[in-house]
Amino acid sequence: MHRLGKFVRIRPAHIEDLDAIANLHANSWRIAYRGILSDEFLDNEVGADRLKAWQDKFNCAKNNQKIWVAEEGDDLAGFICIYGDEHETLGTFIDNLHVAAAYQGQGIGRQLMHTVAEWVNHHCASKGLYLEVLADNQQAQRFYQSLAGKPVKSQWWQPPGDGEKVKEWLYVWQQADDVLQNFL
Repeated sequence: MHRLGKFVRIRPAHIEDLDAIANLHANSWRIAYRGILSDEFLDNEVGADRLKAWQDKFNCAKNNQKIWVAEEGDDLAGFICIYGDEHETLGTFIDNLHVAAAYQGQGIGRQLMHTVAEWVNHHCASKGLYLEVLADNQQAQRFYQSLAGKPVKSQWWQPPGDGEKVKEWLYVWQQADDVLQNFL
């Protein structure tokens, strides 16, 4: 467990966190993906979609799946979900990283990435990290670049619902240490 300041702590997620994680994920998409995904989906479907996705993640977890939450008191401030050694050459896949709007800019995303980088260094054969981020999500891209993430390839993502495919970037870190060295 890691502590941030006085009130925020990082801990492994539990099944009891499922609803809060799904709600934070849906709210994050409503804000970050407005104008990228359809308003119909974001206004009416994203909550149920993310709840189903997280029910699947918790109820059918792969052996290499790890989830950590950042919390302040009883509030979920953020979370990260990864799959250790998911890719033979790229390493650990960062499936989700979201920080609640009220907690952004306080270093919580950086601490969650730090937690993952330390875990990868201790538990994974391949020390690399990678993730996919929407091309129009400039704020997230700046964040990953501040931690030495490199965009290496553009590709297309089919979002849930009936929306059109969306361009995304594959970001990589050759070594988890790249995150640790750019942590502060």
